Amino acid sequence: LLALPLAFLADDSWPRRVQSAAAIADLARVLERAARAQAGGDKAAAALAVLADRALPELVRAAQGRVWPGKAQVLECLVLVCTTAANAKHGAADMPRVVSELLLREIPRGDLAYRRSVVTHFCALVEAVPALDVYAEASAVMLDIIAHGMSSASDVDEEPLHRPLQLLLIAAAVRALLLALPQSRVLSEEEAAAAARVLCGVARDGVWNIRVASLECLQALVSSCVEPGRDGLVRALGVPGILDAIGVCAAEGKYVAVRTAALGALEAVLGSLPLIERVVGPLGTVARGILDLLANDPVPSIADRAKDAKAKSDR
Repeated sequence: LLALPLAFLADDSWPRRVQSAAAIADLARVLERAARAQAGGDKAAAALAVLADRALPELVRAAQGRVWPGKAQVLECLVLVCTTAANAKHGAADMPRVVSELLLREIPRGDLAYRRSVVTHFCALVEAVPALDVYAEASAVMLDIIAHGMSSASDVDEEPLHRPLQLLLIAAAVRALLLALPQSRVLSEEEAAAAARVLCGVARDGVWNIRVASLECLQALVSSCVEPGRDGLVRALGVPGILDAIGVCAAEGKYVAVRTAALGALEAVLGSLPLIERVVGPLGTVARGILDLLANDPVPSIADRAKDAKAKSDR
């Protein structure tokens, strides 16, 4: 089953490469489901190990070089086989990192649609293999996309048809930053400051889906960084700037999703407010002012949740 698709991965015909990748991906899905089944699971698991050993090196080779029509589908197949094999403890132990590095090198290349596809595949990789810590490498790429992308999207000389694609790429990069946050270590002060600064900017100025993604990432940043004994990290986050961005989004009158995400980020700040205030000074008045605004939101799900948060913070 593998011989023909693997042979055609290096074919001169781009459609054949894409068809080969699709066939390998379908086979990986079938084997992964069969490996989880009680009947025949051992045989399927053994077949999945063979697939990982034979297909992953060929897919990595096929993903090298210039961008060509359909290459994004090969990258999608590579990520699928890599994550399926990694979760089943098959293939080389360092393969997820190899694939991550390949994707990060690929992201700055090609047109906007291709770049967004690659970022989406990177998201799938880090979400499926949460133990993979590639934040240092990924943050440099994603923060550059976000910062420069916002500048390009607001450029009056930019091709109008490019703006929606640019905004979709930015939203994907923010999600990638969130998913890449490391689980096995704490961010450095420099990493936290760089991420918070860029995210606060796009939370204030972005379109609604970018605002939502940025607020969710800020919520995760506050939750992971604000702990006793991390005073320098708390200062580096710039919580006053985060509250300012939350306040702007809480006052947004059109999109429920934006105000809901603002409330989530605010709850993260309120949950650690005594520690934050001890480090950076009084912020309770500002935080509770935003909470009062959300408690009067016309959407009951937001208002009720904000009132509950207010009652909790007043205890």
